[in-house]
Amino acid sequence: MRWVADHRKHHKFSDRDGDPHSPWRYGDTIPALMKGLFHAHMGWLFDEEQTSQRQYAPDLLKDEDIVKISRAFPALVAVSLLLPAVAGGLWTMSWQGA
Repeated sequence: MRWVADHRKHHKFSDRDGDPHSPWRYGDTIPALMKGLFHAHMGWLFDEEQTSQRQYAPDLLKDEDIVKISRAFPALVAVSLLLPAVAGGLWTMSWQGA
């Protein structure tokens, strides 16, 4: 849900003040643009200032299934990373297979 809220806010404020992942955030010098490039691609994920889900994704907050999936996200990530390694290890009975 956070990604959707950020994405909707991004489209509302594309490359202007308020855009959560604008490459122009730090200015237009080469160092500022390099910092902005990092921020635009992944730095915004670690930004302390979170986009309001109540404001930009109220429809998702009302959907019980989406809320459950959102809450289960860390477990889903863990399973999607661990399950293939366990299967590969059991299939080959080796650490290399894992």
